[in-house]
Amino acid sequence: MNWYLILEAQSRGIDDRISLPDGVDWYELANRWLDVVQPKLIHWIERERKNRKYQDIRLKNINRYLQRNPLQTEELQHILADLPVLEPVDKRVISMIVGRRE
Repeated sequence: MNWYLILEAQSRGIDDRISLPDGVDWYELANRWLDVVQPKLIHWIERERKNRKYQDIRLKNINRYLQRNPLQTEELQHILADLPVLEPVDKRVISMIVGRRE
């Protein structure tokens, strides 16, 4: 998890107690983040191409863009609200079949 989301949420006063619970569903968190960020990145890349300032798509360029264009409070709330929590693996695994060749 990018702790940026939590720190950004706290700095905007969304909830000063925001933290990620143990067992957070990282897949769902990533999907929500992409739901919010992907349209912004597509718009940015299209604009860069149109202005012939296209930069390589690298994490450093994406990070720079996102730092200059922070997420709105509502977007942060959407990402962090009611994230599902998964039980630990040792609680989810009920049985296992082990095969052995003779």
